[in-house]
Amino acid sequence: MRLKTKLSVGLTFLFVVILVFGILGIVSINRLSRDANLVLTNNHESMVYTNNMMKALDEVKIRKDAIAVFEENLKKQENNITEIGEKDATQELRKNFNELKADINDSTNYPEIRASLTQISDLNEMAILRKYNAAQRTADSDKLWLTVIFTVLTLISFTFIFNLPGVISGPIQKLSEGIKAIANKNYSNRIVIKQKDEFGDLAKSFNDMASRLDEYEHSNLSQIKFEKSRIETIINQMRDGIIGFDDKRNVLFLNAVAEKLIGMKEGEIIGKYAPDLALKK
Repeated sequence: MRLKTKLSVGLTFLFVVILVFGILGIVSINRLSRDANLVLTNNHESMVYTNNMMKALDEVKIRKDAIAVFEENLKKQENNITEIGEKDATQELRKNFNELKADINDSTNYPEIRASLTQISDLNEMAILRKYNAAQRTADSDKLWLTVIFTVLTLISFTFIFNLPGVISGPIQKLSEGIKAIANKNYSNRIVIKQKDEFGDLAKSFNDMASRLDEYEHSNLSQIKFEKSRIETIINQMRDGIIGFDDKRNVLFLNAVAEKLIGMKEGEIIGKYAPDLALKK
C-alpha cells in the first residue's frame, strides 16, 4: 500500500468515526425526542382535557360557561384518540354529556360521565408509563450500541496512532542512517525496508546507488593496486638504485639495487626521514 494511500485511509477513518458518532447521536436524540413528543401530544393532552372536563362538570351548576368549556375539551379529546379503548370511552362520554346538556339540572348521569373521564385518563396514564418504559429501553439500547461502537473505534484509533507514526518515522530513520554510512564511505551498507510504498522505492534506489558506489570504489582500488604493482616491478627491474621520497623527504620506496647500495632493507627505512638516515650512514 502506498504511503499516500495509508495516510488517506487514516484520515478517512477519522472522518468516518466522527461521521458515525454524529449520525448515531442525531438518530438517538431524534428517537427519544419523537417518543417524548408522542407522550406530550397524544397522552398528556388527553389527560389535560379530562381534567378540564372533570372540573367543568363539578361547576356546571355554578358557572354559566361550564358546559361550553366541557364541550370545547370534549371536541379536542375526540380529535386526540390514540389508545385502544379510548374511542369507546370517548363515545360513551359524548352520549352522557348530550343527555346532560338536555337537562342541566339532571345529575343522574354524573357517575357515568366521571367514569368515562376516569377511564380515558387511566388509559392515557398507562400509555405514558408504557411509552416511558419503551423510551427507556430505546435509550439503554442506544447507549449500549454507542458504547460498543465507541470501544471498537477507540481500539482501532489507538492502532492507527501507534502504528502510523512508525510507518513514517521508521523508514526515515533507516534512510538517515544509510546516508550517514555513505558519507563515511561505507558503501557496503544497505537499507532494509519491506514496505511496498514510496519509502520502499526510495530504499531500493538508495541500495542501487550504494551498490554502484561500492563497485566503483573497489574497481578504483583494484586499478590503483595494479598500477602500484606494475610500477614496483618496473623499478625493481632497473639496474640503477632508486629511492622515492614524499614532499617531506620521508622515504616512500626503494628498489633492490638501492637496498644493496645503502645496506638496509626497504622495510627498515620506509617512512624514515632521509637526512637522519644519511647521518647514520
